[in-house]
Amino acid sequence: MTKGWNLIGTFDADVAAGSVTSSPEGIVVSDYYGYSGRYAPSATLCMGKGYWVKTSRAGVLHLPVGSGWGGGGTLVKSSGGGAAPVWIELTDAKGAAGMLQLAAPGVMNDAAELPPLPPDGIMDVRFVPGNVSEEPLGRKSVHEIQISGAAYPVKMKAGNLGGKTLRLRDPIEGRLVNVTLSEGKSVTVNIPISRLLLEEGDQLPLAYELSQNYPNPFNPVTVFRFALPEASRVSLEVYNVLGQKVASIVEGFYPAGYHQIEFNARDLASGTYFCRMQAGGFTGVKKIMVLR
Repeated sequence: MTKGWNLIGTFDADVAAGSVTSSPEGIVVSDYYGYSGRYAPSATLCMGKGYWVKTSRAGVLHLPVGSGWGGGGTLVKSSGGGAAPVWIELTDAKGAAGMLQLAAPGVMNDAAELPPLPPDGIMDVRFVPGNVSEEPLGRKSVHEIQISGAAYPVKMKAGNLGGKTLRLRDPIEGRLVNVTLSEGKSVTVNIPISRLLLEEGDQLPLAYELSQNYPNPFNPVTVFRFALPEASRVSLEVYNVLGQKVASIVEGFYPAGYHQIEFNARDLASGTYFCRMQAGGFTGVKKIMVLR
């Protein structure tokens, strides 16, 4: 075993992770991570499978023959009656999933660091610089999430929010992805993206904004995102190059915040169109293209 992450396995029988010893003692500083759709701590090291484990220095692991439920660990320690950690789950189009947590100081497991990234094409989700768990968000704090190997669209949901909401956006001012996570409600991210920023969801936009739709060009479905600094009546309409209205996407009252609307252009011919948003005293226009 070398210092850092090592890949190990047992070939004769299943072994309880809690029964593994080391020379020198105490060099294991992580859980034993297996992979089944996502990295997860394993209480039992199963015969013929590989597991990642991190050590603080070079040494030897001793794997006794045996079976049973060992002390492989869990994502977070028992909170002793405290608040349960916030969880965030991401599931891709192929059903692969990743789970992240926000756990209070003193509750987080010291072994929250994940093993090295899996090979290309295999789903993996982690906080930057590589953890499965981070401390809860403060009002001004932001956590960065790294996504790799996911098949899009990706569905996300969160739980144990305690009545709060979380906001997920891309690093370029939320122009591509800007969604709000509320308790147990699933949201969809259609845009392949490797980094997302996580922050508290009660931070309202500072100005009205209509983002460029994605995908664009599209056939026949695309998504529009818009921001409202205050509750407003919103009109979102599509016009052809002659200035004729050909579709109404949105016409109604929306609360302050970030919103996304799906538009199906199945009744429109291929060509160039313009989407116009009006809200309060704001008017925004985006050029869109339908390709058949």
